[in-house]
Amino acid sequence: MLAALTTDALVLIDPPTLKKAPTSIPTTCSFSSQPTACAWAPDHSCLFVSLGNTIEKYDLNGTLLDTIYSGPSPLTTLVSKDKGNTLILGAGTQVIVLETQTGKVPQSFKSHKLPVLALSLSNDSSLLASISVSTVHVHNLSLASHTVLRGLPSGEVTACAFHPHTRTRLLLGIGLQLAVYDTTRPSGPSKTIVIEKGAGQIVAIACSPFSKTLVAVAYSGGNVSLVDLEKDKGLFRTLSLHVPLTSLVFSPEGAALYAGTENGNVLTLDLRALDKPPKTISVSEDCQKVVYMAIQVRFQGLRARSL
Repeated sequence: MLAALTTDALVLIDPPTLKKAPTSIPTTCSFSSQPTACAWAPDHSCLFVSLGNTIEKYDLNGTLLDTIYSGPSPLTTLVSKDKGNTLILGAGTQVIVLETQTGKVPQSFKSHKLPVLALSLSNDSSLLASISVSTVHVHNLSLASHTVLRGLPSGEVTACAFHPHTRTRLLLGIGLQLAVYDTTRPSGPSKTIVIEKGAGQIVAIACSPFSKTLVAVAYSGGNVSLVDLEKDKGLFRTLSLHVPLTSLVFSPEGAALYAGTENGNVLTLDLRALDKPPKTISVSEDCQKVVYMAIQVRFQGLRARSL
């Protein structure tokens, strides 16, 4: 199941519909305020959506079940762990750990000086990466400690993703560069891959659930770059989609990419037929941009993944 947030609505698309790629999908439910992010519970039982300073919980049909959190600061991002019993939120400059059943906040991290833009969990949910435009922090959730990554390439930090196959491998979008860190060696990146100029900033990093080396990077200017982390140069294919992009996720089996656009579409890229144009699914009648996407991952040991 793919969840796509536009500026005013939620659209849920089941796997058979995604494969058929119809020209349009109706809105599942509408919002009174603009959402910022969403995350599936790892057991696929529900979807959490952040709107303003609140978190709402939805079932698989898009029915609102409950408002589980309301705080003083606007929420920018969230991730889910422990079968959905724990949410981790970016709230202003803080990172908040929330127990969804009780509404309690057993932990919070106040290490950032600027607003938290994105979060990512390691494959065992023990490490959490949080980014602002200028810093990257890696939190050990068991020890309640954090490490500041050093030696960042020049440019604003705009995206982060822990690799699903390697616990300590963290991928960062910084300017036009994809920086690869081993978080046990925080002094500098183990690899930096530079993309051609004119692509805009990195808006999303997606890791293949099947291949241990394939990574896709989406740029605001409309390009998607395919990267092999084991190759010396890394970049091996750039796809120009000719429309500004906002988000990117792999399909659960890793055979396709879904890209969200500024004009309310989800583009389907078949990785086995890259010479063919992507299929376009409209998820907004009035062309409102796709703000965020999250997809359920069916492979054992992997969580639901988001951009």
